Amino acid sequence: MEIAARRVADTVAAALAGQQTDEGRRAARTAGVERATPRQTPAFAATIRHTEIDDIHLATCTTASAVVIPAALAIAVRTPINGATLRRGLAAGYSASIRFGTAVGGASVLREGIWPTLAVAPVTAAAVAGVMLGLDAESLAHALRIASLRSFSRIGRTADRSARWYLFGAAVASGVDAANAAAAGLRIDDVVPLPNALDADLAAQPIGDGEIATLAQKPFCTSRQALSGAVAYLRLAESERLDPARVEHVRVEVPRAYAWMIEGKPQSGERISTAISQAFQIAAAALDRGVLYDVVRSGPFSDALLAFAQRVDVVATDAFDAVYPRVWPARITVRMNDGLEHALTLEH
Repeated sequence: MEIAARRVADTVAAALAGQQTDEGRRAARTAGVERATPRQTPAFAATIRHTEIDDIHLATCTTASAVVIPAALAIAVRTPINGATLRRGLAAGYSASIRFGTAVGGASVLREGIWPTLAVAPVTAAAVAGVMLGLDAESLAHALRIASLRSFSRIGRTADRSARWYLFGAAVASGVDAANAAAAGLRIDDVVPLPNALDADLAAQPIGDGEIATLAQKPFCTSRQALSGAVAYLRLAESERLDPARVEHVRVEVPRAYAWMIEGKPQSGERISTAISQAFQIAAAALDRGVLYDVVRSGPFSDALLAFAQRVDVVATDAFDAVYPRVWPARITVRMNDGLEHALTLEH
């Protein structure tokens, strides 16, 4: 119960933080409201996900709570439910996200341009909503099949004013709609396959934390790919009392699977680039840790911070193949201006 409550609280906190950003305000405007609430499912889901402070399941690279919690609250604000029903819905949603995330290839498909969370959002949301609406196994299977036909996974590069978050929210809402359609008696021919035969499993989900406990939480606003490097720098800076003014170069070695994603520098006017960029995260860790916890990231950022980011390089390595994607590690080497180097490898 404690883990489930924490997931709900953390996700609602992300929604509240997301309401303060330009992306969050744009999401609300698409729904015709000033602030998105659970009654505006697409905008509410988008407001949560874009913050980059939501949780993640590492092996599948699915940010489950950004789908599960909006779907659960979409039902809860319209239909009387009890705690046991909510818990079954949450358990079903996390199970669906992880199992379907595995089925689509999880973290391994990132380089192909596939966004795993987007791919599984409709079926995950349908699982949550279907269980909370009390669908039997057959009806739930139809809900998942309907939702699977509304799934897509590629939306292109993230940039300022991208429709990325809008499309994510729409995917979540489509899953809730699929459950409502199945509840109304609509059906899909069972030749449409369901990976891992999830229909019967989900309908019988026990009340319990289940796979909720397998998710990892990010302590500040960052892509999970850049988190280990940033935390490694923080720990090294504290243990070795590094003077940022004397740091000449920072080398960050990460799995080849996502080095390409985080190797760029922050782009002016693109908030999301500050969360993705390993260089920006480490520069903030070195010079202004408050920036790490600033979800809005409106800037402007100091010349010193941006200059420090230029001294950070990301290097792809195969050294972590044995542990990735179970863990997403980083090895950081900091060279000082006297030639002395400090290094630390961080798996968690």
